Amino acid sequence: MVKKTAIYASILLAIIFTACSTSDEITLASYSVGNVTKSEFAEKYAENNGGIEKAKTDSISNYKDYLNLYTDYKLKLRNAHIRGYDKLPEIQNEYNNYVEQIGESYIIEKQILEPRLAEIYDKMKEEVRISHILIRTDDKPEEAAKNKAEMLIERIQKGEDFVKICKENNEHKQTRDNGGDLYYFTANQILRPIEKAMDVTKVGEIYPKPVKTAYGYHIIKVTDRRPRKYKVKASHILVKFVADSTGKIDTLATKAKIDSIAQKIKLGENFEELAKKYSDDKQSALKGGDLNYFERRRMVIPFDSAAFSMKVNEISDPILTNFGYHIIKVTDIEDLPPYKAMEMSIRETYKKTAFESDKQDYVATLEPKFKVRKNEKLLDLVATKLKSVKYGDNFLQNEKYNEVKDSVILSVEKANVTVAQLLNGMAQNKDAKNREINKSDLGKETDAIKSHLLFVEQAKRMQNENPEFSKLMKEFKDGLLIYKMQEDEIWSKIKSDTNAYKMIFEEKRNELNTDNYVTYDRIYSDNDSLLSVAYKEISEGKPFDEVLLSIENNPNGKLRIEKDVRRTFDENPVAKEASALKENTISTPIKKDRFWSIIRVKSKELSRPKTYEEALPEIQTIYQERKTKELSEILSNKLREIYNVEFNYEALNDLYK
Repeated sequence: MVKKTAIYASILLAIIFTACSTSDEITLASYSVGNVTKSEFAEKYAENNGGIEKAKTDSISNYKDYLNLYTDYKLKLRNAHIRGYDKLPEIQNEYNNYVEQIGESYIIEKQILEPRLAEIYDKMKEEVRISHILIRTDDKPEEAAKNKAEMLIERIQKGEDFVKICKENNEHKQTRDNGGDLYYFTANQILRPIEKAMDVTKVGEIYPKPVKTAYGYHIIKVTDRRPRKYKVKASHILVKFVADSTGKIDTLATKAKIDSIAQKIKLGENFEELAKKYSDDKQSALKGGDLNYFERRRMVIPFDSAAFSMKVNEISDPILTNFGYHIIKVTDIEDLPPYKAMEMSIRETYKKTAFESDKQDYVATLEPKFKVRKNEKLLDLVATKLKSVKYGDNFLQNEKYNEVKDSVILSVEKANVTVAQLLNGMAQNKDAKNREINKSDLGKETDAIKSHLLFVEQAKRMQNENPEFSKLMKEFKDGLLIYKMQEDEIWSKIKSDTNAYKMIFEEKRNELNTDNYVTYDRIYSDNDSLLSVAYKEISEGKPFDEVLLSIENNPNGKLRIEKDVRRTFDENPVAKEASALKENTISTPIKKDRFWSIIRVKSKELSRPKTYEEALPEIQTIYQERKTKELSEILSNKLREIYNVEFNYEALNDLYK
């Protein structure tokens, strides 16, 4: 843990101090092989100390300390290269492993997620109405479904009516009789293949190819495209359909009532008061018909279509839905929030829906750039030879496995994946353990490995092609070099020293004290009535331990217990409450956080001086910090002497002027 923490600290230092310098400037520090310029330092100081405005108000003393630290960092980095640390196998291996670890996530974030999320947000400013004709693939061969869809597209392109062809051929029953209408969508709301098609199709036209999804082949027609209203706030008055004495729905009476209300509105009566008096939606009627804000597709289509076509303060004519007749008043329209406010929700939806599809599209663009060899014949052979073997079986002793285990099933550039590596990976998959080895699983796993290896190769290439990624990798490598330097010159020289430990113990004796502790039992519940019953039993003389035992032996989840809990006085609200009680006392029911509790204090341990053995971990930390500081100063002075460092502290007086 110490080593990892030190590595991360060194890398953080590298990230903080990575900078470029320019010539023809005031120099704050100069040394035999370089310098620190005023503009370089001012930029770096502000970047790592709260921004330019805060940096301007800092003291000269802070500037000076940071200049010393920054210069020492550059000297250490220079000296690490002189020592050849960057050529050491351990450094190169650590660096290469990091490229592999960070490469895929970096590429996904920077080249897939960030641009795609920004694109989605931009497209969310528009909504598109589409219709479709679906030819299913679950009841016929895929090729037959595709051929039929292509034939129907050709007929439509030649002038046949889309609605007529839809009624005769659409295998999506819900839209067969409404011209295939799927209503309005915006980006990130519909299957990605359909979204891609609707993005490039003009209003009134069909996409020229069948669109494949998990449901089959779709013929896509765009019927409208308009600027999007993000949310509408509306009120309504609903008159429900009512049955007459025979049980028949009396639509004429309903229509007459809504028309009379509409006439009152036209004559100037208050909409909200009429909603309270006449609306059959009793919940919204109490609020003058207010339905609050809602997005497109949240209401039934006739209501939704009317509301999203209206202006603020506009009142509709009566609208018929399956609930009855509505009169709608739009009271506000909300614009799409800024990108930053939407980013997380867009990201979450995208990751659940279209991300995997887009990731595979990106991987497909990488494959032609690298040497990729996938042995399909070997996949067939492995699946055949090990047909009855399960992934979770111990197949290491299987004769047929041993015949193929060392064969290369996939290679990407110089990286080879053997049958053994592939199957061992599958054996680690909990979902696959009990399945028999089959080509489908093997093919999917091989493709997943291929995808990862392509990301790794792209990351390697990006070190030379992508300035931002190159900078990130340089920061990491610089951190490794600084760590190696400090390991050799500082940490490896810090040895255990019992005499020093004892001197620190004597020096800090008055500061090395134990915490205050309280030990207690607790009965607790989120139901104060249940807890009151338990407290009544205790108050009437039933021993606390019997109550605890009764709850322990008859658990119901409503009353719970904790026994022999030892906490510092201020560790949590319950411990704080317990610490205020005397030993062997029982509290009344008290509420802390969301639970009601009865506490019995068993014992208290008040703070006392620690023994040497108890204090030793703290003493060792103090010793290590002191030695680190001492050896760091020795290293800094040594490097400053080697490189003839000269500081121009006076120039710090007008650093930001």
